[in-house]
Amino acid sequence: MLAEAGPLAWCTCSGELEMNWKIYPISDRQPGVSRIIKRVGNLFFDMNTKKELSLFELPENTRVSLEDDFRKKMFETLLHKFGSFSKTSKELGLNKGEDARRYLIGRSGIPLKALVEISQTTKIPETEIQLHVSALKTLKSKKKIAMPNLPIKLLTKEFGLVIGGVMGDGSIEKTRKRVSYFSAEPNQIESFKQAVLKTFGKVEFAYHRSMGGTPCVLFPKIIGEILCQIGLEEGNKNYKHNLGIPKLFMKNPKSEAMISLIRRLFDDDGTVAHHHCNRGIEFIAPTIFRENEKVIEPRILIDLKKIFMGFGIRTHIRNYSQLKKPNSETTHCWKLVINGKENLQIFYDKIGFGLTRKQAIVKEVLEMYVEGLEFYPRFHAEENYLTAIKEMAEKNIKVTANSLSQRCKRNTRHIREVLLELTKRNLVKRELVKNRYFYKTIVAGGA
Repeated sequence: MLAEAGPLAWCTCSGELEMNWKIYPISDRQPGVSRIIKRVGNLFFDMNTKKELSLFELPENTRVSLEDDFRKKMFETLLHKFGSFSKTSKELGLNKGEDARRYLIGRSGIPLKALVEISQTTKIPETEIQLHVSALKTLKSKKKIAMPNLPIKLLTKEFGLVIGGVMGDGSIEKTRKRVSYFSAEPNQIESFKQAVLKTFGKVEFAYHRSMGGTPCVLFPKIIGEILCQIGLEEGNKNYKHNLGIPKLFMKNPKSEAMISLIRRLFDDDGTVAHHHCNRGIEFIAPTIFRENEKVIEPRILIDLKKIFMGFGIRTHIRNYSQLKKPNSETTHCWKLVINGKENLQIFYDKIGFGLTRKQAIVKEVLEMYVEGLEFYPRFHAEENYLTAIKEMAEKNIKVTANSLSQRCKRNTRHIREVLLELTKRNLVKRELVKNRYFYKTIVAGGA
């Protein structure tokens, strides 16, 4: 395991067994820059360089259930060495009230800290213990991961989808650390659930609804603990946190995990703008600043801008304010904008939306670019407009932009753009009569 981690990922230390997070300076970094290092037994590992999580690298409050035969054989070895359960408990560093006897009979999971000590005492390697893990859970939590996939692969498209979903329409509860994902589209919830199951194993989950009625899926505390360990934060991300993309993914900007992460972020918080300004793809940052707070560019947009530069996509960040009701509080929001045919084409080919309807809109926008013209505005269902024009003509109603706007219940400016586009496509004929434009459909074979 040490050989696979790399020279900067691991270092040894002396002292009592403990598992916690600390900041340890790394000599090869710039002055004042540190890495987050986790201590496991007498080893350190750097989360920024890890591509998978093994058993001993899980959160410190993890409880591990082992297969019966393997667990009994392991404790028989301990009893043979220490002589009694009380001495075994003392040597394993168990807290007051904990007894090795109940871990032997399998009443509850073994604390990860104790399991690390058992591995060092019995000389059973971590890789062998991983093969016999039957379940994972956290302290004071009944929900678990049955038959976990160990080690947990971090740079897969499924794990990228999970991270993108939590950063988008998902969250990690601040107190219970449960992971939730909200979406009005069943396919989005199902794909998120399948990604969690494929990444972690047979995770217990439950379907629920928010107070507003939005469907969601809930996962237990152990999932939230693992996600927090790689750089996500719990709580209300909109107001309390300026989230950024975890450094593990930033170090692999063109991996399938990163592409999957971006795709889910844009599925949740991205739109395809087609009005007269800001035409293109927009991503609204989940970080919102209140009126009395210092307004800065959200980290997530800065990270996305860097990633898109690697793909050759030029983007820009815009700030706008909005009034929040009912307390009439002004908040400052930010969005990342991608426009221009070349940039949209690269996004469509190399990243794209996961949602079919949004990807189809991008394709439609790209098809509207023609030589010599910068952009044609998108409009919905041209057949509906042509049908409306025919019906109005049959009833001897003069078709103008205003009359068609009333007929279709759409904005007049939008209707003018639609009629201009239909005219250029030779689907509608325009006539100027007394300083007013009248329209009629063109019959196949002539006017």
